[in-house]
Amino acid sequence: YDREGYVVIRGLLRPAELERLKAEMNRIVDAWPDDGEAAPGDAPETPLVAFDPAVVTGQLKVKTRADGVRRLFRMAVHDAFFARFAKDARFVDFLARLWGPNVALLQSMALMKPPKTGEKRFHQDQAYFRLAPSRVAAYWIAVDDADAENGCIRYVPGSQKERKLRPHRPLHEGREEGHAVVVDVAADEEIRLAEVPRGGVTLHDEWVVHGSPGNASPRHRRTYVIAFRTRAIVDAERAAGFTHSHNDDVNWDVFNPEIAAAAARTEL
Repeated sequence: YDREGYVVIRGLLRPAELERLKAEMNRIVDAWPDDGEAAPGDAPETPLVAFDPAVVTGQLKVKTRADGVRRLFRMAVHDAFFARFAKDARFVDFLARLWGPNVALLQSMALMKPPKTGEKRFHQDQAYFRLAPSRVAAYWIAVDDADAENGCIRYVPGSQKERKLRPHRPLHEGREEGHAVVVDVAADEEIRLAEVPRGGVTLHDEWVVHGSPGNASPRHRRTYVIAFRTRAIVDAERAAGFTHSHNDDVNWDVFNPEIAAAAARTEL
């Protein structure tokens, strides 16, 4: 983990657990309104379901409604099952050994990659978090087999050693079209695929450059991502209304030195 910026852990989840994860994801999708919007009074209780833009515009045809979903956001915030799952000792205890007991959930989301859907461009997670001091680790859980054909995660091993944010640029022209950012990878940098059988996970830090190619296979590639951070920084973010979601009133695309300073003072 220290050398490469990530580690692959095989066989962490049992087959029955994976089937339950898929069933709970489908439950959320099935309950989501057809127009994609929740009533204002229901919004705090409803997980955010993001459909593939090509499905929304009719450019991409899918067999089922679930095939058109690309992401489920903030699942542990809105859903009791995923809130319990994120507290599993298999995830929390390892980080507690690295950081001490001050481990807090930062983010929980499902990344769906149905057959024939596109790539997730290279980036650093820190390009979204933008705070210092930063201590973040993300578990990328393979609900389906993840391999080269269906879009497994790929890393630039050792890129985290710089401990700095590389120049990123927006993938889209405006935030209304999406908040994704991308970073270029030099031609001489190694790119390594992290193929993970279902039930395995990768664990990576916030600085390592990573992304995933498109799904060229006829198979699904569902993953569930849970990210953790030290409590001091999470508390400082939440106090400023910064939740890493589309519901934020603050501009999450801009580094906020005041929040960073408050978190640093708390940690010290």
